[in-house]
Amino acid sequence: MVWGLALAIVLLLIGLPFAYLRGRKNASKGEASQSRPLDQVSSFAVLTHEIRTPLSLISGAAELLRNEYAGTLSDQQADLVRTISDNASRSIGLAESFLTLEKVRAENFSPVFEQVDLRELIRTSARELRAINDNPVLLTDTPEPLWLQADQALLRAVIWNLLNNALRHASGTNPIEVSSHAHANMAYIEVTDFGNGIDGAGRKNLFVPFAGPMKSHGTYGLGLAIVAQIAKVHHGRVRVDSTPGGGTLFQVELPRRQK
Repeated sequence: MVWGLALAIVLLLIGLPFAYLRGRKNASKGEASQSRPLDQVSSFAVLTHEIRTPLSLISGAAELLRNEYAGTLSDQQADLVRTISDNASRSIGLAESFLTLEKVRAENFSPVFEQVDLRELIRTSARELRAINDNPVLLTDTPEPLWLQADQALLRAVIWNLLNNALRHASGTNPIEVSSHAHANMAYIEVTDFGNGIDGAGRKNLFVPFAGPMKSHGTYGLGLAIVAQIAKVHHGRVRVDSTPGGGTLFQVELPRRQK
């Protein structure tokens, strides 16, 4: 009885950011191409902090329970703790993704461009992904460092969102392929999954927040919207090649020098 009540309270707290973000759905659709003032982004930063703090405490407490810090758990209790921990982490990630999207859409936002080795950034991300999931990550890159002018934190967000998207849509334990290369003055990131692919209807709103087909996978389409917006502020673009039943390739094209 106590465990059930505790779970209900925690899930209610976890549901608050989801309720807020669902309330933004219509506004996000209508404003997908519009910029936001930085003071509005600051309010989202405050909101994200207010959401993240209690959820981090919940996540930390759940981790202590999972490690049986407060005593041995029954199988049912362990399942409840896992539910709490997983959903708290998911909610934190969703709130932070929403803030990232709002930040890069702000009208006065300026990326911090510096020389970045794209090859090394992809290698690091692939290595980190291999450590936390069972799907093989196949890496094809250039023999030499691939330098470009980019905002390193944002470029890392592009790579991680593409990898996480591929991981969610890869069928079973199928591999994920990630590669980088350069042609002329452009650099390219390519991530391929071997999942069910995307049909024409799903591709139409692929980069619109809250409207993409990822909703059926338990997400809100923020990841790809972030990728597209970051590519835009780097004066680049995103291409998609997908065949229903045959997997999906996402390609991000970025200039190696910024004007």
